[in-house]
Amino acid sequence: MSQSNLELAKPVDSEAISPRALGYVTENARAEVFDLVVRNCIESGISNALLAKRMGKDPAQISRLLGAPGNWTIDTIAKLLFAIDGRFLNVDSYWPEDEARANMRHATCFVEKAKLNVVIVRYNAPRRPVSKRCLSWTN
Repeated sequence: MSQSNLELAKPVDSEAISPRALGYVTENARAEVFDLVVRNCIESGISNALLAKRMGKDPAQISRLLGAPGNWTIDTIAKLLFAIDGRFLNVDSYWPEDEARANMRHATCFVEKAKLNVVIVRYNAPRRPVSKRCLSWTN
């Protein structure tokens, strides 16, 4: 099957992969790594200030890192995970067509904290799910 007919088809021989497909793959990887780090922060209950102190960084640097998915290095990801709760990075790969596909999007996971509600919403989408983080203040 031609790469141009199916954006996320497996690479074939010497056929060029579209920049759009490569962009999707890299953005999906960034979002998954970001979700992993944020989920570990929430589960451990660590504050940005404590994480900054453990890593020997300024709290503003940690806030910027955890503010949105970025172009993190593997070293940065490993340091963040270890500083949060001593975890090591475990990497795996998969074929997108092997993932279960959903015919509609709906929230499947919510995590809340007191005072500042941090909600992680995982959407079941036709491709690998990507979670989005929402912040809301409670009265």
